[in-house]
Order: sequence, then C-alpha cells, then structure tokens
Amino acid sequence: MKQYLCGNSHCRILTVVLTVLVTVFCILYIPEQASSDTPNEPPTIPIPLDPLVKASSYPQTESEYVPGEIIVKFKPAASADEIASVNSICSASLLYTSPHASYSLISVPLDKTVQEMVELYSQNPNVEYAEPNYITHAHWTPNDPYYDPYQWHLDNSVYGGINMEAAWEFLGAPGNPGTGVIVAVLDSGIAYENYGAYCRAPDLAGTCFVSGYDFINDDAHPNDDHGHGTHVTGTIAQSTNNGIGVAGVAFDACIMPIKVFNAAGSGTHADFSDGVHYAVDHGADIINYSGGGNTSSTTMENACAYAYEHGVTIIASAGNEKEEGNLPSYPAAYDDYVIAVGATRYDEARAPYSNTGSYLDIAAPGGDVTVDQNSDGYGDGIVQQTINLETKDPCDFGYYFMEGTSMAAPHVSGVAALLVAHGITGPDNIRQALESTAEDHGTAGWDEEYGWGIVDAYAALNYVSKTLTISTSNGGTVTNPGIGSFGPYVLGQVINISTSPNSCYYFVNWSGDTSTIANASAPSTTITMNDSYSITANFAPTSATYNLTINSSEYGNVSIPGEGPSGPYACGSSVNLSAIADSCCGFVNWTGDIDSIANPNAASTTILMNGSKTIQANFIVTPWDVNCEGAINVLDMILIGQHWGQTGAPGWIPEDVNGDGTVNVLDMILVGQHWTG
Repeated sequence: MKQYLCGNSHCRILTVVLTVLVTVFCILYIPEQASSDTPNEPPTIPIPLDPLVKASSYPQTESEYVPGEIIVKFKPAASADEIASVNSICSASLLYTSPHASYSLISVPLDKTVQEMVELYSQNPNVEYAEPNYITHAHWTPNDPYYDPYQWHLDNSVYGGINMEAAWEFLGAPGNPGTGVIVAVLDSGIAYENYGAYCRAPDLAGTCFVSGYDFINDDAHPNDDHGHGTHVTGTIAQSTNNGIGVAGVAFDACIMPIKVFNAAGSGTHADFSDGVHYAVDHGADIINYSGGGNTSSTTMENACAYAYEHGVTIIASAGNEKEEGNLPSYPAAYDDYVIAVGATRYDEARAPYSNTGSYLDIAAPGGDVTVDQNSDGYGDGIVQQTINLETKDPCDFGYYFMEGTSMAAPHVSGVAALLVAHGITGPDNIRQALESTAEDHGTAGWDEEYGWGIVDAYAALNYVSKTLTISTSNGGTVTNPGIGSFGPYVLGQVINISTSPNSCYYFVNWSGDTSTIANASAPSTTITMNDSYSITANFAPTSATYNLTINSSEYGNVSIPGEGPSGPYACGSSVNLSAIADSCCGFVNWTGDIDSIANPNAASTTILMNGSKTIQANFIVTPWDVNCEGAINVLDMILIGQHWGQTGAPGWIPEDVNGDGTVNVLDMILVGQHWTG
C-alpha cells in the first residue's frame, strides 16, 4: 500500500492491487513527498454496456387502485352462505380470500365502477368495510447504473444513507431538485468544460454550471488538475437519471467552480478568502469547502464572516486528523459562521479518521475503504467520477471510491441546496433545518462524535415544509401575511399575523389550529410554526349607531332625508340622499364628510353610515337660463342684450367669451351669434 498526501483537501489516496481504495487526506501547508515508487493504477468500476432497467409489477395507469376488483372484509359472524348471497346480489365473484388478514378480493362486473361496488358492499350489514385495492409504488430511484449498490451513501435498505430516495420522491421525482440554487465549490477546480487540454467529465454533461474563477492561475477557467474538486462536485450535483454512471443529491442545482487548490491539492488562506468573496459577490447560495488545516487566521475567519453576513451558508469538512491528534480544523471550527461536517461509514458509525470536537455540527457519509460492509466487492468509499487520479490526465475519467470528511461535506451541501430551492434561505435557517432533523447517533442530542447526527434529506425537507393557510369570515381581511396558503416555513419559525376589519365590523378571534397562536383574541399577534396550520380570522358587525346632519347652501334644499340632524342609523346602513335646486338654479355637489357618499356630484345618491356624518348640499344660480323656463335659447340672449343697456347689472353674466379681461357687450354679441348661428 502506498500513501500520498494531497495538501489541504480532506482526502487520502490509497491504492491496493486488485482493490479500489481511493481516499483523500489533507494537512494544510505541509505536503509530504510522494514515494519515489510509481503506484499501481487505481482501477475504476467498468461501465456496463446496458444500463440497468427496473420494471414495476403493474403497468402504468392513471388510476390509483387496481381496476376490476375491490377489497371486502366481511364481518366475522357472516356465514359462507350469507357471503355468497351478498356476492350474488352484487353480481360479483370471489377472486381471493387472504388466509392472513381475512379480507377478500371481489371482482367488479363490467357494468359497475369500482366506486359503485364499494358503495354497494359498504351498505350491506354483513360487511365490515369495502374499499378499492389501492396501488403503492416503490420510491423513485435514478437509472444511473452505479447508483445501486455502490452509492449506499445516498440511500440503502439497511441503514438508509441520507434518505435520498424519499427526499426525491417528496420533491416529485425526478423533478428538479435544487433548481435555481447556486453552490460554489471551492476546491481543486472541476472538469466542467472542454477548454484547451481540459475536458468536461462525461457524467457532468447535464450538470448546470455558472461562471467561476481560478485563483491559483488567475484566470476564468477553474479546471481540475487534481481530481478532488470534480469528485466532490459529483456528490452535490452529478448529472442524474441519465443512464450512465452515478447520481448526485441536488442534481438540478448550478455549480460555481472556484479553484483554490493547486495541482498538489494545496492552497492558502488568501486563496480561500478570495474564493469566498467571489462566490458571495457572484450570487452563490451555498459554499462547499472540502478542506482545511489546523491553523486559524483573521483572513480566513473574516471571509467566513463575510459570507454569513451576506446570507451565504458555508459548509466545510471537519478534518481527518482524529488519529493524528484531533486538532480543530479551520474553517470548519469557526462555529459562528460555518457548518462543520464529520464523516460516517456504511454502518453509520463514525469513520475512524473523522475529527471530533466542540465545533462539529453534523455528520454525513464519508466512507471507510478499509471495509466492505455492504458486500458489493469494493471498499465502502464514496463513488463519483473524476479525472485519472494517477496520471492526472484531465481528459481521462473513471469512477473512484474515495473517503474522508471531504466526501461527507458535499452530501450536506447538496441537501442545503434542496432546502434553498424549497424556500429556506440564510445560514441560520439552513443550519436549524439540517441539525434539527438529523438522525441522532451517539449520546442523545448533540455530541462530539456526530454533532446533531447524520443528515437526513427527507426529514430536512419535511421540517421546512410547514405551511400556513389563512381564511376569513365576512367583514375583514388579513393584512399580514394575507389570505391563502403561505410557506414553507422552518419548524418553530414565528410568523406575524394581523387583521384589518371592514367598516362596521370588528375582529372577534382566530379559530382553527390556534394552539401556537400567542393570543387568539388579538387582531395582531404571532403563530409559531410547529406544524402546518389552517386558521381563520373571524369578524362580526358592530352594534354602533350614527347620526347624519345635513345642511344646504342658498338656491336649494335637501328633500330626503331632510335638512338638520337625523338618525340614529345602524352602522353600515345606506341612507338615500336627494337634493332639489330652486327655480333657475342647479345642484353643484355634496361637501363635508363625503368619503362614504356613492357619488358626491349627484343630486340623488346614497351615503354609507360608517360613522356620524355632517354634509352639505351646494347649489348655484343657473347662469344662462335667464327667464327660468328650463332651457337656454334665443329668448335668454334677448334678455341678456336688454340687460346690458341697464345699470347695476346683476352678476349672472356668465363669462369673458372673447378673453379680453372683461365681461361686456362684445361677449353678448358673440353669445348671440352662437345661439342664432
């Protein structure tokens, strides 16, 4: 066996003849020289010519139950003759009787539906229950041929891995897990493009990538010349359900490749800091850093703080030095800013190399290539595609088993991406969702071996899938967050809820799932989302009454309801208004408390009594109907002309028609011409 240290990525490369044993281990800034002997080439899993295909027992159907049959459980007291009589009456025949649960499968005649037969049997006094024979389905699994059994770390029937199949199913498998989320992978680069001497990994052909940066070579092409970064990326977002290779956790997420490790697997704190700032400034939601070392620095800590303060979650490997002193590994040990991930084996025991300590937050499969606990013929490492780890040929790819907390961290980053796509954002919320739903191991609750436990993708998604449905009775609305369904919310998240009653209504209470509402009698309060809830804001009409006071100007009066005070009127009642102008005069408008008058410019209208009101009807002398006959015509013009020959003319001459600044005979001439022309 030959061991090669690869700088500061948390992985160790081990090669053994006839066995694939590939791991990675890191010591920051202290790379050990490789043996002068040329190691044996690490074998890869051969790609089968035909991908595995799994068939279901039933043909695909839109029905959710088996057509042509129902399940019937007859009462224990029913005799065989009575059962036969029931079947005969229903024109059905017995298909099968379970020797274990004593139910029967009954045929459905051609002229009946399944639901009709269920209803017929349910009405018979000899029947305990009747129901369709519903169909269940196995959880969706990707068709990548190496997924089963080699990717035990994602899911397996014995220990469960990180429960990915239930999580994918929950998201509507295959669906688009992680869509819209950007995960920055700060590592040795990624085989993400065909550029110069570099090639895109075949099993990353369908993976989404966004622009990244190479801080080692100072260019915009962060390609992988080591192999570590491509392997890590595969666990997060390997092209999945594409009929080749292996699967990734959040396979619809986008990856931002950021190269901070050189070809030997080493980098600096300055490289890390630049990489973090680049990721944050260019839209990353999650940062995966599968590396670290035993030295802390202000530069590294400040970079982690920068990400945290800008709402970006950093997930880092906890280190592989358990057997070499178990010193804290940075940046994982910056517990205020970073989620530290330890490693477990197939049997969910802590991997022997995985660091422990007060900074450990959560664990995930990191593998142990020294054992084959699942009996698949290979050491129990984490398998993904990457470049040839011996020749470092960037266009020669294979599937390698690797172990380390480097391999554990991307499992958590992938689940974090699923959470972000599911509506949970921000480092604190993501941390809470991951840690609160982790599968507990070791000492109950948090412990130094597992943190809060092994990440569980399905449980984490359920944790953040709490929804709040809000409705109202008549008489008001909910202003925050509104009416309808809202969420998803993190378990325990506190939501502000507030109401606004309509006029003449008041808030009564909240009803429904009120157990976690701080004050169900308060119109503005909070609800704690310990589950999904449905609540209703209830309103009732007030018993208040109001008075209406009406005034009027000259030249008219108010006939309905009359001038002066009137009432009382019930809150919300509508009162008719009618204003009548004197002869030769016209109605102008209503003024005063007119906010609830249907049309303040109409002489006949209504007013809503949502408070005591004082209003006035306004009138003017009609300017052109001089003789008050109800029409404006030439006779009015003659009277106007006669009027101009008199002194002390009243002020009903209408306007300065020619715009010369005065109202005079010239204006009357123009008016006369208009009426005669």
